[in-house]
Amino acid sequence: MLAACYSDVKSRSVNSYLFVPLIVVGSISSALQGAGYVPILAILGLYIFSFFSRHPFAYISGGVGVFAAATFFSLGDLYSEGYLLFVMIPYLIAFRERLFGVGDVKAIIALSLAFMAFPANLKIFSLAPAYLSLPFSFVLLFNSSFVSVAFIPYLMAINYLGGSRLGFRSLLGVEYSEGKEIRNPEKYAVVESQDRKFLVYRVPYMIPIAVGMIIALATGI
Repeated sequence: MLAACYSDVKSRSVNSYLFVPLIVVGSISSALQGAGYVPILAILGLYIFSFFSRHPFAYISGGVGVFAAATFFSLGDLYSEGYLLFVMIPYLIAFRERLFGVGDVKAIIALSLAFMAFPANLKIFSLAPAYLSLPFSFVLLFNSSFVSVAFIPYLMAINYLGGSRLGFRSLLGVEYSEGKEIRNPEKYAVVESQDRKFLVYRVPYMIPIAVGMIIALATGI
């Protein structure tokens, strides 16, 4: 995760194969700790299909197919179904990289697989029954989303300094500048809205994911 964060901050990109070792070790570790083979295989399937991000049909149909098959075979196992659901949500959100990149979802998938049995199972209250347990995949997604909120004032400040008026528009981006795009292609994405171009600052979401993971492992919430 440290390597991924460094790469994301430096170039706003993460090598697609960076998390392969974690996927291999994580699947073995989770299996040895008693995690079900259905969610393990399903998460492995989602990880494989995440490499098809440039092929929309394969990405969506493959991911949905894996999720549907896993749900069928784990029918009645609410914990496994919930665990997979909160891996599937970021997988779908990453489609076409509208909110965050496919590298980010690879990190979420790999971490969710590696810590599937931890600590079996993050109960809401210490005396809560098993069906109220919180899956690590949910906790990771929630923590990462919560931490990413801290980027809002940062984005507003960056975009304001870049020429955007302070306000909601500064969250969307700054006025398009070809020179700025050429100088910083890794930091900005070009979007069009109402026949106008904007430069949207690319957020290194790997940092909130890493912080969310640390919070979950350190506190269990």
